[in-house]
Order: sequence, then C-alpha cells, then structure tokens
Amino acid sequence: MRRTLSAVAATLLAAFLLPGTARPADDDPKFGEFSASYLMGILKTDKVAKKRRAALSGLEQIGLRSSKGILTIIGALKDDEDVEVRQAAAQALGRLAQKAEETREPKEERPRNVEVRDGCLEALRGSLQKDKDPKDPEKDKKRARVREACATALGRVGSELLIIKKDADREKSLIAQFTTSVPALTEALKDADPGVRAAAAESLGRLSEYAREAVPALVETFKDKKADRFVRGYAAFAIGRIGGASAKEAVPTLAEAVTDKDTPADLRRSAATALGALKDDGAGGAAALGKALQDANVDVRRAAATSLGQIGADARAALSALKDAVKDQDKFVRAQALHVLGTMTQDADDVVGILINATQDQVLEVRLAAIEAIGNLGPAASVANGTLTKLKTDAQAAVREAATEALKKLAKTEKN
Repeated sequence: MRRTLSAVAATLLAAFLLPGTARPADDDPKFGEFSASYLMGILKTDKVAKKRRAALSGLEQIGLRSSKGILTIIGALKDDEDVEVRQAAAQALGRLAQKAEETREPKEERPRNVEVRDGCLEALRGSLQKDKDPKDPEKDKKRARVREACATALGRVGSELLIIKKDADREKSLIAQFTTSVPALTEALKDADPGVRAAAAESLGRLSEYAREAVPALVETFKDKKADRFVRGYAAFAIGRIGGASAKEAVPTLAEAVTDKDTPADLRRSAATALGALKDDGAGGAAALGKALQDANVDVRRAAATSLGQIGADARAALSALKDAVKDQDKFVRAQALHVLGTMTQDADDVVGILINATQDQVLEVRLAAIEAIGNLGPAASVANGTLTKLKTDAQAAVREAATEALKKLAKTEKN
C-alpha cells in the first residue's frame, strides 16, 4: 500500500530529529511523534539548517492546529540565516494561507483562519520587498529564490475565487488582500532577478481584474527586449488575463510583437494568445494575427487562429488570411480558420464556397469544422444545401450527424 504524503514526511522528519529527554505536553498538537513546541524549538535554535527545514516541514503538517507554529514559520521567513530555510518557509506559508482560505468549517473558526491567511500573505509581501542584498549580486542571486517563492505564493492563494464566486463576504476579504499585494508584485517586475520578475508577472495575471493598475508596468516589461523571454511571456499572459480598458491599450504593442520576426517564436505565440484573451478588445490586433497565420512556426499559427476565434466576427481584418489558412498544412489551423469564417455572417457570400470545398478535406476534424461553420452562417449559406444533403449519406457517422444538424440550422434561420 502506498503511504500518504504525511506518512512519508513523518518518516523523513524522524530521520533528522531525535526527541530529547523532555517529553511534550499531551495537549500540544503533534505531527507523528513530534509536538509543535518541540519543532518550534528546533526551527528557532538548531544550528543545522537541514534540521530546521525538517522542523519547518513538520510545523506545516501540523498547520492550522498551531497558531504559534505558523508564527514561528513567519519568523523563519524573516530572520533565518539560511536561504533554503527562508525559501521553504515562503513556500510553506503560501500553502498554509491557501489551506486557511479553503477551510470554511466550522464557521466559528473562519475569523481565525482569515487572520492566519492575512498574516501569511503580509509576511510574504514583506520578504518579497526586503529579502535583498543589492550590494552583493552573488548573495542577492541566492536570496532571489526566496523572493520568487513569495511572489508565486501571492498569486496562488485564493485565486480560484476569480472563477467561482459564491461567498460575498469571503470574497470581499480576499480581494482586499489581492489589492494589497498588487503594488508589491508590480514593484517586483523591476527586480534584478528574472525568476522573481517572471513570478511577479504570472501572479499579477492570476489576480486578474484586481491587478489592472499593474498593466502599464506589465506593458513596459513586455516591451523590454533585453528582458528574459520568460519574463516577457508571463507579462503577456498577465495582460491578457487582466483585460479591461487598460489592457486594450496594450494591443498595439502585442500586435507589433506578433509580426516581428526578431521576436522569439514563443513570445510571438504569447502575444497572439494575449490578444485572443482580450476578446473584443483585441480586435485591433486582428490584422497582425492574420499575418501570423503565415508564420513559419506552427505554434504561432495555431495561437493566431485560436485568438481570431476568440475575437470572432470582429476579426474581419484577417478575412483574407483566414481564407488562405484553410489550406494550411496543419489540421488544427485549418479547422480553426474554418470555425472563425463561420462567425463572419456579414461576409457569408464570400466564404461559403470555401467552406463547401473544405467539407472534402482528408481530415475528419476539418470536415466537421467546415460543416458546422456552414450551419453557423445562416440563410446566406443556403447554396450549401445540396452539399449538406449529400453528406447525410457519408460513410462517417459524425459527418452525417453534423450535416443533418447544419441543415436544421439553415432551415430554422430561413424560417426566422
């Protein structure tokens, strides 16, 4: 039988920490045979960093059962002399803050859990800003691992509430923490270490609409051609996730990068993806995405096709390129281009012939995309009735079903 993570951690802990003669009090919360007070003593005073990290791991397993244990981890993040211990403390505090955020029952414990969460996040913000050694680049490079862990944690705690919003009071409390973290993360975009900058950009993206004030700094980060490409990639990700009027102002910058051959392919892809994430607001980059459909890199072409689909009918500036893309060597690009053409009802007369031809593609997914696109075009696609009727007898069941559904759509739109 496989052992649980806690069981494995307890075994590892026992390998490092041998209990002393003093036995813990019975009411002291334990992890395995070790009490919180014993582990706190090790973390505070032991001279061996490996033992302190082991004790820290044990305190994390005890978790919300010991407020003093959490405070001791916070103290380790601030004051421990070993970088690896501080890094482990930052990671542990991020997980503990998340656990405190997720724990709703019993309800009487919620205020305490909120305090724990907020205390952990405050400590993470503090170390993100202060755990530095600007006078010694080599030492600062090591300390950057702590800052990176802090930046990562600040974007992960509670971010699922941006998708599922059920508890208004809980959300309000958490959003207050989001908005408090944004300035610290924005400042971290200027950090000397690329790992810290990338983590800060990613976390700002995870905080989504609550990080809108950070967009100008993210744009500058993305425009910095001297920056690490991962930093720039996460900046593009963040801009797309945040959205809104401020992000719309980034469209020209993203569009320029999409078509710049000197920009690395992964960044062209990131810029294209960000434009799609902006949806209607990304329409100003449609022409650039159209050009990207001819990119030599297939991942860039795929990202451009997907983003044009997210923009939809407002992507008319890419119409000519989309018509060419239905002949792309990549089946995903062909299928996605057909889907987008199916949204352009105002240009139905111009594209229906292309869609009819695509129903004969050798790849099933592409054929289905063409058939569905014809149905989505409405009355102007009635010239395809004959083609769809023939496809109702196709050898492929999926094609027969798709053709039948498309004919129903055309009949329905004609009646309306």
